[in-house]
Amino acid sequence: MSIRPPVRRIAVVIVLAAALATAVFLSGGVVASEWNWCLLAIGLASSFYFGFATYSSPRLDRLTKALLAIIGVVAIVQIIPLPFTLVAHLSPVRADLARAVAQVTDRTPAFITLSAVPLETAQTVLTLAGYGMLFLVMRDLAAREELKFIAVWPLLVIAAFESGLGMM
Repeated sequence: MSIRPPVRRIAVVIVLAAALATAVFLSGGVVASEWNWCLLAIGLASSFYFGFATYSSPRLDRLTKALLAIIGVVAIVQIIPLPFTLVAHLSPVRADLARAVAQVTDRTPAFITLSAVPLETAQTVLTLAGYGMLFLVMRDLAAREELKFIAVWPLLVIAAFESGLGMM
């Protein structure tokens, strides 16, 4: 009896590898407009992987769940408008920036974000969500006996191409 991995799982690995390779070769994921397409591919592949699962995934332990939740909450809290007094206690420098802007606009805001650049922080939240989805998919793939090494091959292939580009 041979162990053959399901085609859907291999297709998801190929899509994730293509997204990662695209990010690596297109400015290393630095340009947000290019990186967002890679995040979209990661999100769709992850949704497809878990959406059509006909098996049970290995359960996450409490520590992993807590750490993933903490990372997400800390990132999201930075872009949620909070009362000015709370932000002044949490981040005095951010409150000073808001006061400086208030002197120019003659209006002190009642609510401000912890982040001085919320749009960039929102991009970071999307990136962290993509990393989280990628982590969960790869963790699930690595837990399967028939797919232990398939999860590593995309990284090895991309590293080989990158080293070839570096030698040119």
